[in-house]
Amino acid sequence: MKVIGGVAFSIAATLLFLRVVGTFPEMEVPPQWFGAGAVCAAVISTPVCIFLNLQGRKIAELHARLSEAYLELERRASIDQMTGLSNRETFLAAIDHHPARGWLVVGDLDHFKQINDRHGHAIGDQVLEKVGEAIRLCVREEDICARLGGEEFGIFLPKASRQTAEAIAERIRSAIEDLSIPTRAGEMVMPTISIGASNRGASSLSDLIERADDAMYRAKHKGRNRVVFAEAARLERIGRVRV
Repeated sequence: MKVIGGVAFSIAATLLFLRVVGTFPEMEVPPQWFGAGAVCAAVISTPVCIFLNLQGRKIAELHARLSEAYLELERRASIDQMTGLSNRETFLAAIDHHPARGWLVVGDLDHFKQINDRHGHAIGDQVLEKVGEAIRLCVREEDICARLGGEEFGIFLPKASRQTAEAIAERIRSAIEDLSIPTRAGEMVMPTISIGASNRGASSLSDLIERADDAMYRAKHKGRNRVVFAEAARLERIGRVRV
């Protein structure tokens, strides 16, 4: 369609030029020149229009590929390649700019260094991948999941009630406890995770993270493979101080 339009424009421009030339004194243009001009314009412009049309398509395809490549680079820059979850920077930025309050759930795999030391980093990588999959299957569509670094994971639950946060945190803990990763030696690696959670409320991001981390460490100290909420951890510390 573009080629036809280009050829038609070329013919029309040629005929208009001949007509304008014919208006000058002593510059009469014979009628047959109009036919010859139209034919010449069509013969010359057709291959030119075809070439330009093909080049235009190639340029459009290149632009589309560049856009796709840019989007892929942007996506990779925000994703943890091991687990497919968001990376730490993207996760924290998303929480910081999220308009809704909610719960931050932080989990740290128990004895992960021992898994790497005993079975090798390849098995450790498989554990991280499986944990990432398990987390994705346990959360809601609106929840934000990330690998924060090493064997630590974070989940932000926007607009979640305490009951919902507890249910999701426990579901994650249970799903990871049920994982079994076979090794070449015929052993089974069965990871567990200690989870802490805190409510965003009106607190700052740094305070939110600090309280979630504190609750997670309380879960470690209480025997690992369990969920502790920040308020419960704080009350427990107060009780111990009073005693």
